[in-house]
Amino acid sequence: MRKIIYVWNYREWGGAQIYYLSLMKAAKPAYAISALMPSDSDQKILQYLSAMAIPVEFTERALPALSPPRIFRKLSHRLSVFRSESRLVDRILSRNDLANTIVHIDLGFWLSFRALSRLCRRTNVFVTYHTELTDPGGLRGLVWRVKGKLISRSPNFHVLASNEHAKNSLKSFLSTSKSNDIKVTYTGIEPDELGNASRETPTKAAKCERYALATDQPLLMSVGQFIERKGCWVLLESLKRLRADGEQFQFVWLGTSQPGAGVQEQIRGYGLGDAFRLMDGEEIGARQDLLSLLSVADIFVLASLREGLPIALVEAMALGLPCIATDVGAIPEAIDHEASGLLVPAGDADKLAEAVRRLLLHPETCKMFGRAARTVAFEKFNQKKTAEETVRIYDNIWKTNG
Repeated sequence: MRKIIYVWNYREWGGAQIYYLSLMKAAKPAYAISALMPSDSDQKILQYLSAMAIPVEFTERALPALSPPRIFRKLSHRLSVFRSESRLVDRILSRNDLANTIVHIDLGFWLSFRALSRLCRRTNVFVTYHTELTDPGGLRGLVWRVKGKLISRSPNFHVLASNEHAKNSLKSFLSTSKSNDIKVTYTGIEPDELGNASRETPTKAAKCERYALATDQPLLMSVGQFIERKGCWVLLESLKRLRADGEQFQFVWLGTSQPGAGVQEQIRGYGLGDAFRLMDGEEIGARQDLLSLLSVADIFVLASLREGLPIALVEAMALGLPCIATDVGAIPEAIDHEASGLLVPAGDADKLAEAVRRLLLHPETCKMFGRAARTVAFEKFNQKKTAEETVRIYDNIWKTNG
């Protein structure tokens, strides 16, 4: 039986895993599916894979994120990544059935050229790019383009993009023929999963009671890691200004883990008190609990400084929430400004505060945006449709190769 191995080298649950899980579900009837992932992966991912009866193999523990740059530390980290990728590729290439195997792996050709080249010599390799590839310019940019053109020559190297923005950014790095072959397969939402979250028996009041959330004022929510790239400090500044103007709300940031003591102290410095709350994965519970919790929000806010197309935004839209997001990356592919939500400039606390105030003061606008957002999410980002399209692309590999 033909096989697909899904490979990634980071531990936390996120949009990429949701994307992979949707592909596994769609490909499972026709292919033998397995996952290769770090031994210290988030238990929620392992539970999800277990429920789907997907076999899992483990690599070494995921490498920690790079600390603030120092040249020696950066070089040391890059050398560790190189060694880790080499061992990962050795593990894959040790299999004796690669002629009938597709490896769908999360590696960038600009940093992992050698690893991808080794794999492409023996088997079909798929890589999906989720975020814009920005040209660093100078000699480094030239090296990236050379690597892209070289890897493009391999008939076993297949590129997908999870949004148009990411696809367009790859054009200057890959050959013309490879660029023209890139298919967009959106990271989608699972209609049944979102429908269950919306229709759950517990009322909004019961859900709020479970998590000790406010019931006498609007609930605003965001989902993601509490990091600068997600615009966390810009968001807090906008909330501080709203509170100073007398606006009443509770903002709940749904994250994966609690930040360190220094970050917690910095949060307290904004003086928001009970108006801002950060919840982690342990407090939230399983993925279905996250969606159920998100469904009680009155407004969803995404203040990211850089993004691809975040699955949390699409899920919020599918739940019928009015959404405010920054005009970056592929977000405008989901939100049509003033039709299905509001877009604001990244890094602009004033504009973000204005957008939030507008929705707080105009519930009818919230309802209009929520209805439109739900329609867009279910029509454009249906996980089943996008995953089935990817499986057809897999199938074409065997047809092309006879």
